[in-house]
Amino acid sequence: FDLTVEFLPPTPPIANDTCGAPVDVGTGGTFSGTTVTAGDDYLSSCDWGGAVDVVYQCTLAADSDVTVSVSEPTGWTTTFVSIGTRCGDSASELRCASGTPATIARRAMTPGTYYVLVQTSTETAFTLNVAISPAGVGLPGDLCSNPLTIAGSGSYPGDFTGMWDDYGASCDFGSTVDVVY
Repeated sequence: FDLTVEFLPPTPPIANDTCGAPVDVGTGGTFSGTTVTAGDDYLSSCDWGGAVDVVYQCTLAADSDVTVSVSEPTGWTTTFVSIGTRCGDSASELRCASGTPATIARRAMTPGTYYVLVQTSTETAFTLNVAISPAGVGLPGDLCSNPLTIAGSGSYPGDFTGMWDDYGASCDFGSTVDVVY
């Protein structure tokens, strides 16, 4: 047999591999991305370590409802997405979600610059969907500012239809809707 060896220059990492050059997704829309050649530069609260990551940036001019979803075509790679106020700083993280797809929906995000960290358990191509709309008030029970009333002892029926994933609990993994009483 013959062994063929070819020495080539190293492949440079993709531009948005670090906080130095995040891709702007502030207009919303669907974006094709990849973590191929990306490094494991940052840690989010919902990844287990070893996930390769890329960085996106979104600047909101007004209070906005924002939904971010990451999916990869095979369904075999776990995706992670987090939103924070300081790039690469997990202490500034507002929310993190994992799954296939991984989705975060935040209501009434205040004006400012936010960083979206996309991570995958293996190097892969992915689709990032970002939806930005004017802030809504939500249905009764969707936010702490508009809770459902408990008038006393009894049984109260509930419904998650139309509710958003506004708050996190220590036992949720980032993509669960909630109802406030």
